[in-house]
Amino acid sequence: MKTLNKIYPSEVIQSADRYAMDHLGIPSEILMENAGIACSDMAASMSAVGDDVAVLAGTGSNGGDGFVVARHLARMGRRVSVFLAGYESRLSDAASANYSILTKLHIPCVKTEDLSDPELADSVGRASLVVDALLGTGAKGAPRGEVLRAVRSSRKARQILAIDGPSGVDLSDGTVLGEAIKADVTVTMIAGKIGHFVSPGRLYSGDLVIAHIGVDGDVIVRDDEGLSMDLIDRLWVEERYPSTHLDAHKGSRGGVLIVAGSLRYPGAAALASMGALRGGAGLCVLAAPEIVRPYISSIPEVIFEPMNSSDELSVILDRWRERCSVAVVGPGLDRNGLSEEIFSCFWEYGGYKTVVDGDGLFFLASRKDRRENLLITPHEGEAARLLDCTPSDVAYRRLSVVTELGKKYGLCLLKGYGTLISDGRRRSVISSGNQALSIPGSGDVLSGLVGAMWARGLSSMEAGAIASWIHGVSGENLSEKSVDGLRASEIADEIPSVMGEVL
Repeated sequence: MKTLNKIYPSEVIQSADRYAMDHLGIPSEILMENAGIACSDMAASMSAVGDDVAVLAGTGSNGGDGFVVARHLARMGRRVSVFLAGYESRLSDAASANYSILTKLHIPCVKTEDLSDPELADSVGRASLVVDALLGTGAKGAPRGEVLRAVRSSRKARQILAIDGPSGVDLSDGTVLGEAIKADVTVTMIAGKIGHFVSPGRLYSGDLVIAHIGVDGDVIVRDDEGLSMDLIDRLWVEERYPSTHLDAHKGSRGGVLIVAGSLRYPGAAALASMGALRGGAGLCVLAAPEIVRPYISSIPEVIFEPMNSSDELSVILDRWRERCSVAVVGPGLDRNGLSEEIFSCFWEYGGYKTVVDGDGLFFLASRKDRRENLLITPHEGEAARLLDCTPSDVAYRRLSVVTELGKKYGLCLLKGYGTLISDGRRRSVISSGNQALSIPGSGDVLSGLVGAMWARGLSSMEAGAIASWIHGVSGENLSEKSVDGLRASEIADEIPSVMGEVL
């Protein structure tokens, strides 16, 4: 599998196809053959000789790729049936040529319109493998007509291989407007697309394999308008991870001031502190109500500053301003009158690079000014409040939401499966993370970890991206035993091991 650093919207990859044909002179038939061979090799690895394979094909180039797959799988001893969702008259020249070859080879080709819904579902359901070749890279909108019927017929499929992307997923932004095929494996040509990595599309794509079409993607991909996104993977992190020199001391590691905790949520302050210390901060100061003190008794490295009023916070902010360049405000702060007073005091004080998380985001919603040294870390519910919409709205259009929040506030890290980060212009997606992170306190750990990375000298974008990736890998490592029953403190304790692998 090709190492990824950049992922692209559909239009960039479509332009790469045209460049290969128009400038390099590679005929579309050759590009289709190469794509089909790559997909058929993967399909062969997912099936055995004598297995039934159903190819669901549309009338575009994606369908043409599917016809090539069908031909090669038949050659490799699979019993292939093709289900065409559309009219032969609408096939492109290259696709039509490959469809004609199938009919001459007597490979069964059936039009979906000739089958009832139960007949189509039964025919597809009998297959050991279903190949999704319905909609291609540039498809927009919800599947409809015969394509929709074909999508529905795959609901009980044993396993599905998607060509380029699961039908129904917009590969430019990961949105899913209607019903979509949920693939086990996606073989995509030239380079990864944004919709493969941005949820909800990420949930439909399965394992991703990048295939060539006879020429290296770097030769034909042109992104002159800067439409690509960074994929934050291990290579990206390794190239930017802050090194710790032999003569390092705690002052050179940076300091983090955490304003967090309350009578209702005392543990959040402790977890954010653990995230900062496990992330390598040389100094961690916790400003919290006195009631929180017992909860950090097991973390003696934390300097505790009792904070029971905004006046006390002002003194604390003055005291640590020279030694703590980054402040994390909000984890477990609660939403009462004192909490609002404390947040307002902090906001008016300024002077710190600031990570706003948890209840801090509740109070941030009433602030309209954008700040350059601000990084917010909302989950989908918190993002919805900041944009005055519903969590389901956020879940549906995550990429546009993180971009909008970045423009509005400075830098946004939108948590979730396929965490996103954007300053309103640049956009990145985190490759790591799974359901093991969906536990109480996980976000508190992340906020402290982001603060530590920022205090260690990284830019805000680098700090948020690297911290999120490390956090995600920590969850993945722990989930090797189980995705259930984990504690946020275990995620924090796993962080040094992940950082050690990066060095």
